[in-house]
Amino acid sequence: NPAAILFAIGETLDNFYRHMQRDKLQRQLEGVPIIVPSERIKLLAEGYGFKKIFLAVNAGAEGFLQVLEQQVLK
Repeated sequence: NPAAILFAIGETLDNFYRHMQRDKLQRQLEGVPIIVPSERIKLLAEGYGFKKIFLAVNAGAEGFLQVLEQQVLK
Protein backbone atom coordinates (compact mmCIF):
# COMPACT_ATOMS: atom_id res chain seq x y z
CA ASN A 1 0.00 0.00 0.00
CA PRO A 2 1.11 3.59 -0.53
CA ALA A 3 2.38 5.59 2.45
CA ALA A 4 -0.24 8.27 1.78
CA ILE A 5 -2.43 9.72 -0.97
CA LEU A 6 -2.58 13.49 -1.56
CA PHE A 7 -5.70 15.23 -2.84
CA ALA A 8 -5.28 18.93 -3.68
CA ILE A 9 -8.86 19.37 -4.93
CA GLY A 10 -12.19 17.71 -4.29
CA GLU A 11 -12.69 16.75 -7.94
CA THR A 12 -9.61 14.53 -7.79
CA LEU A 13 -10.95 12.84 -4.66
CA ASP A 14 -14.34 12.33 -6.36
CA ASN A 15 -12.69 10.70 -9.38
CA PHE A 16 -10.45 8.53 -7.21
CA TYR A 17 -13.43 7.36 -5.17
CA ARG A 18 -15.38 6.42 -8.31
CA HIS A 19 -12.43 4.34 -9.53
CA MET A 20 -12.10 2.70 -6.10
CA GLN A 21 -15.76 1.70 -6.26
CA ARG A 22 -15.53 0.47 -9.84
CA ASP A 23 -12.42 -1.60 -9.17
CA LYS A 24 -13.64 -2.79 -5.75
CA LEU A 25 -10.62 -1.32 -3.95
CA GLN A 26 -12.39 0.55 -1.15
CA ARG A 27 -11.53 -1.92 1.63
CA GLN A 28 -7.88 -2.02 0.57
CA LEU A 29 -7.49 1.76 0.41
CA GLU A 30 -9.83 3.22 3.04
CA GLY A 31 -7.15 2.79 5.74
CA VAL A 32 -4.38 4.48 3.72
CA PRO A 33 -3.64 7.96 5.11
CA ILE A 34 -4.83 10.77 2.89
CA ILE A 35 -3.85 14.41 3.02
CA VAL A 36 -6.22 17.19 2.01
CA PRO A 37 -5.86 21.00 2.03
CA SER A 38 -9.28 22.06 3.36
CA GLU A 39 -12.01 21.18 5.81
CA ARG A 40 -14.47 20.83 2.90
CA ILE A 41 -12.38 18.13 1.23
CA LYS A 42 -11.82 16.48 4.62
CA LEU A 43 -15.58 16.18 5.11
CA LEU A 44 -15.92 14.75 1.60
CA ALA A 45 -13.24 12.15 2.38
CA GLU A 46 -14.97 11.22 5.64
CA GLY A 47 -18.20 10.73 3.70
CA TYR A 48 -16.38 8.37 1.34
CA GLY A 49 -15.26 6.24 4.27
CA PHE A 50 -11.59 7.17 4.58
CA LYS A 51 -10.35 6.59 8.13
CA LYS A 52 -6.99 8.43 8.33
CA ILE A 53 -7.42 11.97 7.05
CA PHE A 54 -4.82 14.67 7.65
CA LEU A 55 -5.38 18.36 7.00
CA ALA A 56 -2.55 20.32 5.34
CA VAL A 57 -2.18 24.06 5.88
CA ASN A 58 -2.63 24.63 2.14
CA ALA A 59 -2.64 22.86 -1.23
CA GLY A 60 1.03 23.63 -1.89
CA ALA A 61 3.79 21.06 -1.94
CA GLU A 62 5.21 22.47 1.30
CA GLY A 63 1.90 22.02 3.11
CA PHE A 64 1.60 18.40 2.01
CA LEU A 65 5.24 17.66 2.79
CA GLN A 66 4.90 19.09 6.29
CA VAL A 67 2.00 16.74 7.07
CA LEU A 68 3.86 13.76 5.59
CA GLU A 69 6.95 14.43 7.68
CA GLN A 70 5.30 15.43 10.94
CA GLN A 71 2.22 13.20 11.08
CA VAL A 72 2.15 10.40 8.53
CA LEU A 73 5.74 9.13 8.32
CA LYS A 74 6.77 9.73 11.93
